[in-house]
Amino acid sequence: MKRYKLFIALFSIITLVSFTSCENDDYWKKGTLDLNFNLNTNNKGYARVVTNVYIDEIPEFNPNREDLIGMSTKDSWIEISNFKYGDYIDRIDIEVAGVGIYSIGSISIRDNVGYITIDENNSRGYFNFMNDVFYRLYMDGSITMSITMYSNVYDGGPILFDVRNIFDLQMRD
Repeated sequence: MKRYKLFIALFSIITLVSFTSCENDDYWKKGTLDLNFNLNTNNKGYARVVTNVYIDEIPEFNPNREDLIGMSTKDSWIEISNFKYGDYIDRIDIEVAGVGIYSIGSISIRDNVGYITIDENNSRGYFNFMNDVFYRLYMDGSITMSITMYSNVYDGGPILFDVRNIFDLQMRD
């Protein structure tokens, strides 16, 4: 009986030490992904660019060393620049295969700053759309994104698009 109690005590201690020494190798770190596009307009003010975006383009993610096991979008916005006073955008469509189309309409350049910012504050639902885009990127490893613009910018542009994103990355070594 003593041996049996000793065996159970020893087994309990080994089991307890085994489970308490398990460490969680998961950790979170901040990530960014900035996409830059130059849209050259035709003589009718139309412009379009299509690109593929890959998950390993996130600078803080090293797929050779770590696994990406989760992603959470924190902020997302677009800076559109190289405008002149009086330029007008009728509509911008951002399309991502597997997610859908997000349209931004009717933007007038009424001052001389030459740029505009589109984010959750001035374009309802943009953050949610980009959150869905990056979930698709996380799940598939790549996305195809196109930006189409209809405008009165007839001089060929180019109109510069900087799509900026900040998110938390859940990693595992």
